[in-house]
Amino acid sequence: MPTSKIDKQLIAHDRRKWLVLLALLATLLVLVQVVRNPHNDAKTPRLVDPVTNLNAVPNEEIVFNGQGFPNSTIELVANGDAIGSTRVGQDGSWQLRAAFAEEGTYAIAANGMTSEGNVFSASRAITVAVAEPTVIVPTPTSTPAPEPPTLIQPNYVYAGDIILQGQAEPNSSLALYINGEAADTIEVAADGTWAKSLNLLDDDYEIYVVMLDADGDLQQSSAPIELSLDVNPNDYEIRVDRENGDLLAGDIDIAGLSAPNAPVQVLVNDRIAGETRASDSGRWGTTLNLDPGIYLIKVYALDEDENPFLASEEVRFRVVNEDGIIPTATPTPEPEATEAPEVESTSVPENTPAAEDSEASAEQPPASSTIGDAPPTTVPIDCTLDENHGRDFGTYWRVGECDTLFYISRETGIPVLDIQAANTWVQNFDFIVPGWELTLPGR
Repeated sequence: MPTSKIDKQLIAHDRRKWLVLLALLATLLVLVQVVRNPHNDAKTPRLVDPVTNLNAVPNEEIVFNGQGFPNSTIELVANGDAIGSTRVGQDGSWQLRAAFAEEGTYAIAANGMTSEGNVFSASRAITVAVAEPTVIVPTPTSTPAPEPPTLIQPNYVYAGDIILQGQAEPNSSLALYINGEAADTIEVAADGTWAKSLNLLDDDYEIYVVMLDADGDLQQSSAPIELSLDVNPNDYEIRVDRENGDLLAGDIDIAGLSAPNAPVQVLVNDRIAGETRASDSGRWGTTLNLDPGIYLIKVYALDEDENPFLASEEVRFRVVNEDGIIPTATPTPEPEATEAPEVESTSVPENTPAAEDSEASAEQPPASSTIGDAPPTTVPIDCTLDENHGRDFGTYWRVGECDTLFYISRETGIPVLDIQAANTWVQNFDFIVPGWELTLPGR
């Protein structure tokens, strides 16, 4: 007989009911097993790494925590010795604090305990190292010592303003020493360069610089340099001190200024009247015996080879007798219009003679002088004309009537000293003779 639809539904319902009953029975069996044996492996306690660093110091409290069976007891052991116990909370977590008095390495584990105090399970062990803190002494960073300052040897030979320069540690300070004595302080630029301007007299010097630290104490020193400075001839003038008014005939004192210790040659009316030497301060003086007349005086400073290197302006003055006049009984012709040797000079021009002197000289001819022979009366040569000068032949110069050594130097562009060195046969370059052929060096 076929099963009806209703019967089928009843059978299916019965089956579901039995399945539910079987599931409940299985669950009950599991619960019974748990109750009978609560210390199963699923509830083994777990030790979580301490929240503090595993490297501890003596007596420093360390927090240990982990998980276990709710409401069970956890015992913490170190190297097998109990160091404390706690109870697991309802959520299965636990926490325990402990400290170690002595240095050493400890193996820490958590044991799960039964109610009778027996160990039923243990966690994995962790290691804690306890030691006094190591004091780390920072190793000082070795800062390389700065390089010593440098001082460049300058190419100065003459006294005056000179510039010292060199290199040093950027933005540092230097102490300048001259002949062993501190002279100044120099600030070094950001690029490490420095410079200092000095005014030095003619003398010998030893100069060096020393680096200063932040406290101003002396540090590294540069190598010293040696300077031997001479007087620059162009720094001096040569002049004749001119007295106002007429001079009385006889012994007349003249004086002036020249390069220190240089020989001084005095020319009266273009003739050598005397020689003297300047003092250390450059002052010179001499005495001339002059008759009444009108005179032109010019002086030269001579170098070691007795060649002129400085010349004064010409000074014109009158020498009168006791009556204050220039006698006309013994007339003296005017000096020849020949040129004295030209010398580049930094001299200060003297005052020109008074107008009345010129008028008096026009009215009265000059009296004779006791210095040398009176120059013969000649027709003055016009030195403004090229025909009265010499000629450049390339390798030599043929001297003309109006030539001087300095004129030849100016025309050829060859220094005077070079011309003199190439013509050592000339004894006095102040008086070169027309027709001579002077070698032109470098041609």
